Amino acid sequence: MTTAPSPRTPRLDRAQWGAVFQPHPPFSQMQAAHIEQLFDAATLLRCAPGQVLRRPEDGPVHTLFAVLQGAVTGRRGLADLEATGFQYEAGELFPVGALMGARPVTATYTATEAGWCLLIPREAVDSVAAASPPFADFLSGRILQYLTLSRRAVQA
Repeated sequence: MTTAPSPRTPRLDRAQWGAVFQPHPPFSQMQAAHIEQLFDAATLLRCAPGQVLRRPEDGPVHTLFAVLQGAVTGRRGLADLEATGFQYEAGELFPVGALMGARPVTATYTATEAGWCLLIPREAVDSVAAASPPFADFLSGRILQYLTLSRRAVQA
């Protein structure tokens, strides 16, 4: 599964995290205090190219990944229905469906570039979702996207 957060300092410091995430939904629609609540709960993870961050055999997901720098690709399982799988870049969150469903991921998530991810525990995600309608709507919307992909898999 994931490795321990690196003690090394990322190229972007905490004050710059907001600038990375603010242009992207759901952060662009959220109150600053709710974003800070997610940041306060987060742990920083340094990612090396080729490093596997999450795979189905790791079991149910309890942490939301937020890409701070670099890129992550999800492949296998339902992700194989897409030609290139899923690509997550700075400002994006994954695996929302697995986290909200308290289930394992259906893809293997691998860092494709050196970078950093914030690991946000489920408790913080739930707390912010209860206080932030834009965040709750985003989480629900991602689950609907996953259901659409699941239907395609069944019909194929």
